[in-house]
Amino acid sequence: MGYTDKEMKRIVLDFIDGMRIGEPVLHEAFRVFPLIAKQPQAAVENQARLKTVKEALEEGLLLIQETGTVGHLLFVNQSKEHKILVLAGEIVKGGAQNRVVNVNLIIDEGATVQVPTSCVEMGRWDRFDAPFTTAEHKVSPSVFSELNRSVTWNLRYSGGQARYSDQRGIWDKVEEILADSDAQNPTSDLGALFMKKDRKTYETLHSVLKNLRAQGAVGVLAESDGRWIAEINDREEIARVHIPKALESFMVEALQSTRRRPADEEKVRSRNMGDPTRILESLAKGPFEPFDSGPDALEIRLDRKDAGGSGLIYSGRLVHLSVAGGAA
Repeated sequence: MGYTDKEMKRIVLDFIDGMRIGEPVLHEAFRVFPLIAKQPQAAVENQARLKTVKEALEEGLLLIQETGTVGHLLFVNQSKEHKILVLAGEIVKGGAQNRVVNVNLIIDEGATVQVPTSCVEMGRWDRFDAPFTTAEHKVSPSVFSELNRSVTWNLRYSGGQARYSDQRGIWDKVEEILADSDAQNPTSDLGALFMKKDRKTYETLHSVLKNLRAQGAVGVLAESDGRWIAEINDREEIARVHIPKALESFMVEALQSTRRRPADEEKVRSRNMGDPTRILESLAKGPFEPFDSGPDALEIRLDRKDAGGSGLIYSGRLVHLSVAGGAA
C-alpha cells in the first residue's frame, strides 16, 4: 500500500493540525463550526487532476453503468487527463435503484472499475438503462454509521478483500429513518427524507453554506443534540462539492429529529459536543485502520464506539475525511 503505519499517523495528524476553527454558526437545533486551513495547500499535480463524481458526470467524463447486481456499479473514467475521486457515503441516483458508495477510491484515467455499493431504495429494481446522477446530499449520518460499521468489519476480517456492507442492516436503518420522519414511500427510497425539506430548512442551509464559503472553509464540524459530523477536505474544489452534501444530510436528519421530539434550546446546548477542538484532537488519535486502495492511495477507517468514518490518503496527503459520532 506504500505507507507505513507511522507515515499514515503522521499524515492524519498533519492534516487535522492544519485546520483552525472559524466563527460558529448557531441555530436552535444545531451548531456548525467552519474548519479553515491554517495555510493554503501547495498544488500537487496528481491531486489537481482529481475530479469529483459530480464534476466528472456533469462534464461527461464519467459513465456509470449497472452490473446486474445490487453490490456493484461500473464506473468508467472516459477522461485521459483526470482521475476521479469516489467517496464513501456518496449517493448515485438512477439505474435499477439508488445506491450509496461503500468505500473511498481513485479511478485512474481511462480505467473501468467495479465500485462496491449498497442499495438505499429497497423497493425498486427496474430501468437498467436510466442514466445515473449524484444526489445533492450524501447518505444520512445514521445510515452512514451503519454503512461504515459493516463495511469496515468486512474489510478487517477479509484481509481487505470484501468491501460489501450488511445490506439488510442498511435497509433496516433506512426504513427506520423513513418511518420516524413520516417519509415512507412505495420504493423505500432514502431520498424521500430529503424531499420533506421545507423552505425554512432550505433557507437555513443556504445561509450556513454562504457563511462557510465566506470564511473559506474546507471542512465543517456540525453538532445537534449530542450527535455530530466532521467533513474535512484537502482542497476547496472538493469542499465546494462535498460540504453541502454532508451538511444537508446532517441538517435534515437533525431537524426531523427535533421536530419529532421538541426540546428547549438550553437542554439541546447542554448536550452538545463541547469544545470542538477536542473532537479534532480525538480524530487525530484515531485509531485508523489502513486498507489498500490502489497505486499511491490508502483508505483509512475509524470504527470506535463513539465515532466512525473513513478517509483517503493520496499522493502523501489526506484528501478527505468523513466521520459521524456522538449519541447513539
